[in-house]
Amino acid sequence: MTAKIKLNTASGGGSFSLQAPSSSSNNRVITLPDSADGTLITTTNRGQNVLQVVRNTTIATASTDQTSYADIPNCTLNITPSSSSNKYLATFSAYITTVLATGHNQQTRIQMFRDSTQIGGTHVYAAESSSGGLQWKGSANIRDFGTFSGTSQVTFKMQMAANNTNSTVYIYNPTIIVMEFAA
Repeated sequence: MTAKIKLNTASGGGSFSLQAPSSSSNNRVITLPDSADGTLITTTNRGQNVLQVVRNTTIATASTDQTSYADIPNCTLNITPSSSSNKYLATFSAYITTVLATGHNQQTRIQMFRDSTQIGGTHVYAAESSSGGLQWKGSANIRDFGTFSGTSQVTFKMQMAANNTNSTVYIYNPTIIVMEFAA
């Protein structure tokens, strides 16, 4: 016989039941917090819960002096959504510097992709004046929030470029993180 506790609402509405496992070898424990109230999340009540988090393996430094976009090393990751209606939040962060150059402006261009689609826009980090001679140093951050369109593996990646082949740009500790949220 399975033990069961049933609580009826005071107003005559629905009820709540706790039922022990059917086998004595299947012991289960639910621990309630001492300091706060909360809501028990079930498989039918998962809205906006984080289901998985995927992060790249960071590298110390990457650089480029090319004006065409190229993948940032180790800034590509794959995630397989559990439902096509689930949402994702993709975030990128890094520290960027440009070399000090006279005679031309400096720009670092960063863009984010989901598979072959550019998302999050192109972000330009620049040190500019009418004749150059400036250097830019600072943090770069890009975020994109969207919906998965299937349950096949999705690739997120970051690319960077310089605006001038005489301008080497450096990126330090580039990190991309993608989180899947239940719809």
